Amino acid sequence: MMSADQLTKHYGDKVALDNLSLDIAPGEIFCLLAPKAAVNMTQWLHPTPSWQAYQDGVKHDLENGVDGHDPYDAFTKKLEEETLQKHGVSTVDSLPFNWSGFIMQKGEEHETVVFQKHKDRLLNIYQNQQRVQQAAAVLSPWLLVGISSQRLAGTDIGTSLQE
Repeated sequence: MMSADQLTKHYGDKVALDNLSLDIAPGEIFCLLAPKAAVNMTQWLHPTPSWQAYQDGVKHDLENGVDGHDPYDAFTKKLEEETLQKHGVSTVDSLPFNWSGFIMQKGEEHETVVFQKHKDRLLNIYQNQQRVQQAAAVLSPWLLVGISSQRLAGTDIGTSLQE
C-alpha cells in the first residue's frame, strides 16, 4: 500500500493541492502507472518520426527520381537516353508517343511510389505501437478500455487500414 497524507502544493500564491491524503493499493498503482509506462515504452521501441524528419525523407526520395516537370533533370535525361536507344531514334520528336506525357507519367509514378513507401513505414510504426499498447493492457484496465473504445469508434489503426 502506498500512502500520502496532507499533501499541499503551491504555485506562487495559488494553492493547487490543499491537504490531499490518499491510499493506493498495489493493483491501483498498475492501473495508474501502466498507461504512462506503455506510452514511454512505445516511444522508445517504435519512435514516430517528427513531422520535419518525415517531410525531409519524402523530399529526399522525390529529389532522387524522375521529375516529370523538369526536362533537364538528370534522371529525366537518363530515361530519355534509354528510351531513345530502346526505340532506335535520335530525338524525342521521333518517338511513337508523346514524350512530355510519358515523362510526366513517369514522374507521377515515382511520386506515388515515394509517398506510398513513407506512408507504409509510418503505418508500420503505428501498428507496432498499437501492439505494445495491447500487450500493456493486461496490466491496466484503463488501456483496455481505451483500445476497445478506439476499435468500437473505428478510430484505431487496424480499422483505418481496412478502408
